[in-house]
Amino acid sequence: MSPQTATLLLALGVLAGTYGTIVGAGGGFVIIPAFLLLYPDDSVASSPAISLAVVLFNATSGSAAYARLRRIDYRTGVAFALATIPGPSSAPWRRTPCPAGLSTPCSASSSSPSPPISPCGRP
Repeated sequence: MSPQTATLLLALGVLAGTYGTIVGAGGGFVIIPAFLLLYPDDSVASSPAISLAVVLFNATSGSAAYARLRRIDYRTGVAFALATIPGPSSAPWRRTPCPAGLSTPCSASSSSPSPPISPCGRP
């Protein structure tokens, strides 16, 4: 790898990591298109795999930084985490395909509503 390519990839990583951590998305939406443009001959599956690894490290470092600053509301985070459990847990039972014409009502009825959580009164 040439020094120019290494510098470009480092700058791309810093940009994607910084922006992705600030907006809470991890940076995969920047990395995958860039890899597909920079390495068009590589497997299409390698870009998302690399992106997932980068997003993992970005999310971990961002979470650690926000935890040090005491900017994480753990109580609300646990409530949201608990609210997401029914969806993936019930996925095996919802694997049967819906009849034609019923796909929208079926998918709407199979998604589990999350409990209302109000941030009012929280610091």
